Amino acid sequence: MKVDDENWKQWRGWAEKIRDDLTNEVNAQAVFAGFNEVVQKNKDWIDSHNGDLFTDFVMRSYAASAFLGIRRQLKINKDSVSLLRLLDQISKYADQITYDFYLTVFPLKPRYIDWQKWTFRNLSDDGKSVCKRIVVADIADTKKLNTKIELVADRIFAHLDKRETNTVLTFDELRASIDHFNKLTCKYIAFLLGEGRSSLEAMFCYDWKKIFSYPLVKPADNETMGRIKGSGVFNPDDDIRSREQWGVV
Repeated sequence: MKVDDENWKQWRGWAEKIRDDLTNEVNAQAVFAGFNEVVQKNKDWIDSHNGDLFTDFVMRSYAASAFLGIRRQLKINKDSVSLLRLLDQISKYADQITYDFYLTVFPLKPRYIDWQKWTFRNLSDDGKSVCKRIVVADIADTKKLNTKIELVADRIFAHLDKRETNTVLTFDELRASIDHFNKLTCKYIAFLLGEGRSSLEAMFCYDWKKIFSYPLVKPADNETMGRIKGSGVFNPDDDIRSREQWGVV
């Protein structure tokens, strides 16, 4: 295959899909981390109100989503659009992706920062062509980090595999994987899409944790709210209990 505008267009299309998919995973991880922090700080209180069934459900649902989200980006078969398939393609044709070709895709603009040179340098040793070794190393690091995660995803979450597995993973290991994908995706979407960003994580413009300060079921009237106040259930208008006690800042 000869790398040309059509190939680049295809890779850009893949990169956009990968970016959008992993943006969802990165933001889900951020929301789950906030939820889990509140749960851990208030576990006794939650359990005393029979809330463990719901919190366990959220944790299991997040774990399943995270395992499958990571698995999607590891598959390299011909029917998959994944980060590792994209990197595999780039590594195979690295010597054809020259800086001169790159400038036909992203031409230099007068009186504008020369970002192309530094972005290209992230994947090149000599500044003249993409270095296969760099891309292959990114693939190898990603596979190594996710060996156990892919195994569990395949045998437990994607299929009821008769081989099963005794592999145990933690939420910290899932977070480390998603953090890795976040950083790696930013590196390659900068190269392929010209998007310079340090993270896929959204910057929330509001306090989304505020929901933890209120009952999920809206009180029917003021009398009901009064009973909630007197029952010991947290109410944001109650001066006795502060939000800090709930681990919500």
